[in-house]
Amino acid sequence: MSFFSTDEIALLQATVVRSDMLVKLDFVSGPMYMWNGSTELSAGGQTWLPMNGYGTISDIQFTNGSESERFTLSLDGVPDSQIEVISKALSATDEVDGQVATIYMQFFGEDWQPIGSPLSVKWGYMRKPRVSRSRIEGVDDSVQRVAIGCENIFYNRSLPSAGRYTDRDQQARYTGDLILQFQPGLLNKTFTYPDY
Repeated sequence: MSFFSTDEIALLQATVVRSDMLVKLDFVSGPMYMWNGSTELSAGGQTWLPMNGYGTISDIQFTNGSESERFTLSLDGVPDSQIEVISKALSATDEVDGQVATIYMQFFGEDWQPIGSPLSVKWGYMRKPRVSRSRIEGVDDSVQRVAIGCENIFYNRSLPSAGRYTDRDQQARYTGDLILQFQPGLLNKTFTYPDY
């Protein structure tokens, strides 16, 4: 069984390969489907909304390791005058943080019509949105960028599930349990056992 269909293999063997990335954002209120074209796209049973060239996907890596990898989804070129877009992005942190973002690759024919279904190539957990602004040059307004960093499944895997052996951690798990209350005082103490 092949990962690619026979039509997709034929497309990949051609001199010119037409493809684009599609992004599905699983917000708390529901999924949103986007691509960087200028019209709506029907592919894979979904309608993908146009980003008109303002969307960017950066830092995509493909490794075989078990390391935390990060990629960034951003909306570049938001005019300074459209401050409501920025305020909506920042106020919707609860909609975004910890939710899944999936990146797909879609192949197109010579007439730019989709061929086959979108192929999932990367996914990650979204972090809080960040806003940055370019410097003002001349009389033009500054341009803003809304970016969402995404981490793969290995994000924070080196940390214990609920912290270390501390009283604070134990109180979070089992309120009122004092087993670890005196642990800091036991550091560098000598215990003789058995003590006759």
